[in-house]
Amino acid sequence: MKVNSLLNRFAQSLKPTRPFSWETVILLSLFSWLMFLLTGEWGLNSAASHQIITVCAIIFSLIGVTWAQFKHPWKILGLEIWPGIAALIICILLFRYLDEWLYFTGITWPVLWGALAAGSDFLKSQKSGKKSEFSLAEMRIKIVIVMLVSCLASTWVQFAFLIDHWTKEYPTIIAGDVSQSTFVVRVNRAAPPDTRGASILEAMVAFVQSEVEGKRWQEVKAWITKLTKGKLESSVKVRLPQYGENQWWELQAAIAQTENGYKLELFVIWNGPQTKSKLDYFRKVCEIRQIYDRRGGFPSNAGPFATLECQPGSERLSGKPKSIYNWLDNTKFN
Repeated sequence: MKVNSLLNRFAQSLKPTRPFSWETVILLSLFSWLMFLLTGEWGLNSAASHQIITVCAIIFSLIGVTWAQFKHPWKILGLEIWPGIAALIICILLFRYLDEWLYFTGITWPVLWGALAAGSDFLKSQKSGKKSEFSLAEMRIKIVIVMLVSCLASTWVQFAFLIDHWTKEYPTIIAGDVSQSTFVVRVNRAAPPDTRGASILEAMVAFVQSEVEGKRWQEVKAWITKLTKGKLESSVKVRLPQYGENQWWELQAAIAQTENGYKLELFVIWNGPQTKSKLDYFRKVCEIRQIYDRRGGFPSNAGPFATLECQPGSERLSGKPKSIYNWLDNTKFN
């Protein structure tokens, strides 16, 4: 009975008192939203008719809600909320086709909310007949304050989107110590695992292994002779997930020839923003050795082949990377 009673009251509240009223427009918006759902169910999302119905539903909702709030305003803490509802509907109408519609809606909504609220107060003051110099000056101050607060809210929303972008594109920064930050607070006390450098180090090993494992020794020697820091870095970074912080990771290697092959030290160095003045880096030692075996269908007398063996990688280290081997190219670590 309670449900039926609520439904009856809701239906009575939307029953138009006359054809030209806000109730009529709300009913038109509800009908448009129903058609929107039905056409979407039939797979007509991209059809022109579906797009037209969507626009009509948003416009009818905007007009109906705004008109209804003028007649019967909803208030929270004494403030009318219809400008916020109307501003949100307008933003959805304007930005719904954009890829970053949520971002543009978030930064535009507070400003548009403030503009609608200020415009409404100004029109009400003009309609009430308050023409004194004091009331006009007071109204100007109120409008300026409302717009400034709206712009401030918009900048904070934009800043929140910026922080969210940083957390996605620069996971290494978020994995660090943010306890001294004035605007970033870690919700969970445990920091996310700092695995980015280690994963890049493993990508370096995978690249080297693809170039030397099972290859003829003469081919491997030629590859090592031509290997440069730039080639190593570009070849490995192509294999990585595309984060914005990739540009801050420097890849380096140091090589030394031995009796049975080559010693290879791989370094992944973080040059991005950090809370410490010293560099952070990861290190792994590998060895390229000659083996005599049948590989790739070649007979054993075709010459030695190469194999790669690596020790476990290090944890995050601080300081200037050092090696007793020769760095690739003439780097700042020489």
